[in-house]
Amino acid sequence: MKNILDIIQNDDQTDTIVYTSPEFQPCADTFSDKYAFVGPSIRPATENIEKTHDVLIYISMGTVNNDLLPFYRACIAAFADSPYQVILSTGEQIDRSALGTLPNNITALPHVDQIAVLQKADVFLSHCGMNSASESLYFGVPLVLFPQTNEQGGVAARVAELGAGLKLEKADAASILTAVNTVLQTPSYRANAQNPPRERFRLAVSGLNNLYAFGMQLPARGVAAVSVAIRFASASIIRCRSASLVEVQPNFRLPPVSSMRRAKQSR
Repeated sequence: MKNILDIIQNDDQTDTIVYTSPEFQPCADTFSDKYAFVGPSIRPATENIEKTHDVLIYISMGTVNNDLLPFYRACIAAFADSPYQVILSTGEQIDRSALGTLPNNITALPHVDQIAVLQKADVFLSHCGMNSASESLYFGVPLVLFPQTNEQGGVAARVAELGAGLKLEKADAASILTAVNTVLQTPSYRANAQNPPRERFRLAVSGLNNLYAFGMQLPARGVAAVSVAIRFASASIIRCRSASLVEVQPNFRLPPVSSMRRAKQSR
């Protein structure tokens, strides 16, 4: 690897680990066999979530752009009289008391164990961060898509293309309820969330074992021989030069880079 341009241009000669599935990656057929699609890295759940209703709706806008008090209030209004259990993860940026008195079927917390909730959820109303979308598809949970940034918009568009989610067009209570009910009542959303993305994602075994696709001998404590890791919009690439170098955290994840490849091919 000569310079930073080598990373951006993403040549076909460098062993590269991609933390998503080929089904989720646009233009996956243009990648050489130097790319191993290992799926997302999924940590174990650390809590047990009790499902108290037949249907569990999970709502989270992630950990960064979550100062969305009007949206949370709209969600509470949407589901206050519904037969659904709702778990709302608000983040730390709002005053919990500003939500008012919650109906018995709705729980609002600053943070939750997302992995534990997704194991029980029926629909995920999400900001569509790459990690959240990947985790949702890993557990076969269809999404209602409410992206907050351009990167999240790209992830949401791909989920919609796969038929595994429905974009929320307006953030009012009536639109929220309609979108969630549509996903619940249309079997194709769950079917598309579960196959093939779910099965391919589950082959990852927490994104580690498939590194043997490169014939790598994994260090006792690490993931791979990593020389450079860089994040692009909607992209998750770890580039490797040798078979025994740097340790990466087991839940380190970044998703795919088709835009960089198309830019290279157009030159």
